Amino acid sequence: MDSMNATTPEPTKSFAPRRALATLFAAATLVPVLALSACAGDGNSEPSSTPETSIPSSSESGSAVTPPTLVDLDSANGTSVTAAVGKSVVLTSVAEPDPTVWMGDVADPSIAEWMPGRSDGSATFNPGLTPLAPGTTSVTVSRPGAEQPITFTLTVTG
Repeated sequence: MDSMNATTPEPTKSFAPRRALATLFAAATLVPVLALSACAGDGNSEPSSTPETSIPSSSESGSAVTPPTLVDLDSANGTSVTAAVGKSVVLTSVAEPDPTVWMGDVADPSIAEWMPGRSDGSATFNPGLTPLAPGTTSVTVSRPGAEQPITFTLTVTG
């Protein structure tokens, strides 16, 4: 018997699932790489006609942008407020949410300027003070219907 020379057929292996998985993996890996390389450009393209701008940092410009001094008018009566020249003083009130009704008076207008509240249709701005020169002055703020005005001391530093 020639059974030694006879070969048993091996089961047929299907490579279709492996190929599909390999193709899917290659596509998933290649798509992000191609997308990123498309954004990078080829290095030989002309510069954009849109100029690049940068905002200088506080260390580059020599001065830091500082937030305004906030004064709550509901508790400001009889208090003292300190602000630096050029640093805005913004007045707020929960009791009177309409900032356009406030009226103000600065005893010494060479030290600070009154800025009334206003609305331009797209935004509403609170009333405030612009410190102009070092010194101390009295500020009186009132609104229609209030029993008495609010008075506080503003000290402007250099």
